[in-house]
Amino acid sequence: MLIAGLFALKGAVLFLVSHFARLPLAERPLFILLLAQGGEFAFVILGLGATNGALAEDTAQAITLAVALSMIATPFFLLATTASSRRASRSCPCARRTCRSRAR
Repeated sequence: MLIAGLFALKGAVLFLVSHFARLPLAERPLFILLLAQGGEFAFVILGLGATNGALAEDTAQAITLAVALSMIATPFFLLATTASSRRASRSCPCARRTCRSRAR
């Protein structure tokens, strides 16, 4: 549940960033997927927070686990996204370079 919350919260923020940065619609899902995971810096911050009493130890451990699992899951999400986009491009009835349905 915590992992889903991490991806959802960061995904929503990244969606707004991609919108205001005017990224093409076709590139937004990949942008969000690759950046929605937790990062290594979270381990440092959570460790410091737990050591200095800003976070409860069990809370820091749960969030650290969620960050680690999100980092592990991201390559698999990327593989699934790539595979589904390949299937979609093969089923597109128009020429690949001029397909307007893929850009949506």
